[in-house]
Amino acid sequence: METRKLAAIMFTDIVGYSAIMSKDEKQALNILGKNREIHKSAIHKFNGEFIKEIGDGTLSIFQTSSEAVNCAIAIQKECCRESMFSVRIGIHIGEIVVMENDVFGDGVNIASRIEAAGESGGVYISGRVYEDIKNKTNINAEFIGERTFKNINYPVKVYLIFTGNKEVLGDLFYSESSDEKEKSIIVLPFENMSPDPDQEYFSDGLTEEIITDLSQMHSLRVISRNSSMMLKSTRKATKTIAKELNVQYVLEGSVRKAGNNLRITVQLIDAIIDTHLWAEKYRGTLDDVFDMQEKVSRSIVNALKLKLTPKEVNQNSGKTAIKLEAGLSPEEKKVIEKKPTRNIKAYNLYLRGRYFSNQHTEDGFKKGVECFNQAINIDKKYALAYVGLAHCYKELSRLSFLAFNEGYPRAKKAVIKALELDNTLGEAYATLGSLKMIMEWDISGPEFDYEHAMELNPGSMEVYKMYTQYLTWIGKFDRGITLAKRAFELDPLTPFTNFNLGFILFYAGKYDDSIIQLNDTLDLDPKFVWAHMYLAYNYVIKGMYDKATIYADNVISIWPTEHQAIPFGFMGWVYSKSGNPDKAQKLLSQLLEMNNKSSFDPYCVAIAYSGLNKKDKTFEWLKKAYEAHSGLMVYLKIHSQYFFKNLSTEPRFSDLLIKMGFI
Repeated sequence: METRKLAAIMFTDIVGYSAIMSKDEKQALNILGKNREIHKSAIHKFNGEFIKEIGDGTLSIFQTSSEAVNCAIAIQKECCRESMFSVRIGIHIGEIVVMENDVFGDGVNIASRIEAAGESGGVYISGRVYEDIKNKTNINAEFIGERTFKNINYPVKVYLIFTGNKEVLGDLFYSESSDEKEKSIIVLPFENMSPDPDQEYFSDGLTEEIITDLSQMHSLRVISRNSSMMLKSTRKATKTIAKELNVQYVLEGSVRKAGNNLRITVQLIDAIIDTHLWAEKYRGTLDDVFDMQEKVSRSIVNALKLKLTPKEVNQNSGKTAIKLEAGLSPEEKKVIEKKPTRNIKAYNLYLRGRYFSNQHTEDGFKKGVECFNQAINIDKKYALAYVGLAHCYKELSRLSFLAFNEGYPRAKKAVIKALELDNTLGEAYATLGSLKMIMEWDISGPEFDYEHAMELNPGSMEVYKMYTQYLTWIGKFDRGITLAKRAFELDPLTPFTNFNLGFILFYAGKYDDSIIQLNDTLDLDPKFVWAHMYLAYNYVIKGMYDKATIYADNVISIWPTEHQAIPFGFMGWVYSKSGNPDKAQKLLSQLLEMNNKSSFDPYCVAIAYSGLNKKDKTFEWLKKAYEAHSGLMVYLKIHSQYFFKNLSTEPRFSDLLIKMGFI
């Protein structure tokens, strides 16, 4: 039954939980338990209602704003006393819809956005909450500005509640005892100022190389290349970009390449306090490009060595002084000084390969293969070119543009060669982990590769994304959600990273959260077909068959006609479960007609037959999928809860899981 009421909504989140989880899973789980204990005790004390946990966050509601704020203050004080972890809290008051022990509505979304934009240890409230509590003598708040949040059509006034253990620096809030606050930056796409517009690949490549350098700094959150490129030619102010992406620093730059001459201009901006930290021009030739890139990365890291100094703190004003500590650690120096190649021609070809492969099309991946192979022919020790080649072959095979027995072996050969040349490449280890699972059905072996990849490259969205997919396949959902959220923090503007979180939330059984995330994905790209697909699955599970059918229809209409084995099979299952067996049978017939095509996958036929509850046919095609080494067989264990639920108790199904190594 659906009811509506006014409530104060509180969202909380553990700061840096993904980093804790990646270092010590046992400690992270202890923290999660302690966090739950603190929250439930405080929420009960202040007459609140604990609604649910969302990963390492919580959602609760209260009858009044003052109860919610006092509860948040109590939580922060208790967390400070425990000294195990830090949380951030956002509160808004508005109308909510209560349905099936969950809550929905714009008020919920606003509270969530306020919390996500906050800082460690802070309690942040909306202007509506402030109006309710501003005359309370025991609560002090300070206005920190208006914020524009995603999917909210109006700016929201945000205030900080003083909890007794925080000092203020501009819009940022720090614990007096901490100088390890995670810093954050976006490197905007360098503007191509060259006479030849075709040189844009070079400016894009330089942007990507600097992002790669910075993403390996353990204390720095760097927005990924994908989200950065979404802002190419943007007219948004740097301060607006920083607010939307929840980062403090913005790097802008331009590249002018004329013949062999090169000029790079860069400036680093603290967008929170709207101050230029430094600006520089670098001039030279193409032969100097690696040294120039190193100087840019080194200058950024030096400029971001900001630490709090407890002296000069004005207790009355709440202002905290800062100082600049220059100098790189030995590890940071090693990363920045590393030169993947000294050959300019090979480097240019590598940049072209990245430019084409980042288009995520069949033609783009094939052009990428050509460029990476040409780069390797020039410099056979160019490890990054082998990683690029492995990525292209993996994706060509995964998307059925290349036969499995052609694409995956070539991908593995390339990634192994890359690691022979350079065993410090994080994305190479993550790619190897994915290939082990898909090619060899090695269930436990990839975990080491992913963990090592995160250790080597803690700021790589690609590593977190690939690891999330693996953890989903083997059913480790809590860890996977944490890593998917970290990938989302690093790459919030691209559809696939948004989808990645919705994907694992579905398999974790968090269907409402998955639906919200998948709809956010469609806000970025209304034709992102995987989001439509998983929305259809969610609505089947929730018994909302009309909606499931709408999204299934969308999948069939959007999916490219030359590669329709996946939609015909999986949407056939959706139609069957939604009461449209005739439609499902029609798709199955079309699917069987594709039997001789290279993109045909027997696993999809098994899915379609399972939806129609034809068990013997389902097992017949699962056997064919196993013998053909279908890449989709890695989903067999988690699909037993959904697409093969009617088979999961049969010995034939258990035998397949044993053969795959799942049990």
